Amino acid sequence: MHRHIRPQYACRACETVTAAPVPAAIIEGSMAAPRLLGWVTVSKYTGHPPPYRIEQISARQAEPLARSTLAEWINKTGVALQPLSDRLADLLRQRACLCADETPAR
Repeated sequence: MHRHIRPQYACRACETVTAAPVPAAIIEGSMAAPRLLGWVTVSKYTGHPPPYRIEQISARQAEPLARSTLAEWINKTGVALQPLSDRLADLLRQRACLCADETPAR
């Protein structure tokens, strides 16, 4: 279970209670925490396992995740990270020389 603790402030003079806002979700309407989305995404792009293998790993950890859910999360996380990717590409294009590992991965 993921729990957010937010401070609440009460004003006796105007008799109102104000709470800090809930942190924005990476995927709107999803219960997936940023840490879980990070694990799924890093697992997918560093080790290059097929979706069924990530599904098996999550089942062994007593957190079964459907392949369709994993695919949706990877897609929506990629969309959320697109501005960061664009900025990184802009910074890299400003360099005089770039080095890259172009080893293909299936």
